[in-house]
Amino acid sequence: MDINKLSDADKYMLYGLLLKKKRPAEAELRVLEIMRSPLGLDRKIDAILQLHRELPGGAEEEVVQMVQPSPAPRKRRLRAVVADPYPEVTGMLARCSLRGFLEFVQAENAKQALYLVRKLRARLLVCNLPLAPAERAAFFHDSRKRQPRLKVIFLCAEAVDDGELATEPDARLLPKPINLNQITEAARELLER
Repeated sequence: MDINKLSDADKYMLYGLLLKKKRPAEAELRVLEIMRSPLGLDRKIDAILQLHRELPGGAEEEVVQMVQPSPAPRKRRLRAVVADPYPEVTGMLARCSLRGFLEFVQAENAKQALYLVRKLRARLLVCNLPLAPAERAAFFHDSRKRQPRLKVIFLCAEAVDDGELATEPDARLLPKPINLNQITEAARELLER
């Protein structure tokens, strides 16, 4: 293993992992001597690796496998667009329980929301724009053309049952005033399907 190609941070990490490695008592005493010696970091790492090569059944490959764990896949958060001219709703949603798996981005108007839905490949759209029932249906269909798997939550001031959107499984109409619990439940329900 060529440690000269490693960055300083990786060298310190390797050194720390080598110090944690279990070994026989006499080898442990030798490692303590290496640690206390005035050698540089590179030479200390080389000396500990050499010690492991000399141990019975302690090959360098075992140490290298310990030092280079397979990277765990990082879970990517889904993106959500909040169509609202004011940032307060986006801020509230960014602090609610959905923040663990959703990243919220604000759009100030319908045009910007449609652009961000396509650009960010958003999975959820929360619309708090003053739209008439016919405009809501058109906005829903336009957004679904840009992102077919998109789920949409409309926050409506009036308790109107939109004929077309009421039967749409990927859209929810929630009444105002805004209730974060209702939005959270609707978002989870929509995204689980």
